[in-house]
Amino acid sequence: MKTITTLVGSVGGDPEQGTLPDGRAFANLRLAVNPSYYDRAQDAWVDGDASWYDVRAYGTLATHLGTSVKKGDPLVVHGELIVRPWENGTRSGIAVEVIAHAAGPNLRFGTVNFARSGQSGRSASSGASSGGWDGLGSPRPEPGAAGDEGEPGMPDEQDGSGTALGPGASPEDVSGRQTAEAGAGTAPF
Repeated sequence: MKTITTLVGSVGGDPEQGTLPDGRAFANLRLAVNPSYYDRAQDAWVDGDASWYDVRAYGTLATHLGTSVKKGDPLVVHGELIVRPWENGTRSGIAVEVIAHAAGPNLRFGTVNFARSGQSGRSASSGASSGGWDGLGSPRPEPGAAGDEGEPGMPDEQDGSGTALGPGASPEDVSGRQTAEAGAGTAPF
């Protein structure tokens, strides 16, 4: 199982970029997440203590982060949370990192002019971009492709109740199941 999280914070330093021995791009950065609260006595917003996260990105996401982000930028990162203990001689601690699946600017603090990369899209037969998943191992298969088993332990499609639907399920299958489960004349949600 994985713990997926979204962090909203500020970049602590310019990203470190490079290439792994297998040729994939990587980018590492530190992200400060400051909880804030309104202090009525001071009549102002006050920042709490920062929590620092190591953010790691691979593939096209790493390339885009490395060229788009700099120290101080407000950033939103979505990815897999990894918490592990570390030891270095007489010191020890807990490392908290996020393997980024997606990242972008926090538009609450400004605007951006988005520019697509040179990839205009992908076709199932071209083997082009894997949509950022290229840095995370094997690309995710196209939905419905031969051998598409989805994620381990997860059904390919669900109706929202956690019950897997079979191949070729239609919206009517979902609607019918929800109506039957909810009872006649009641909304399924």
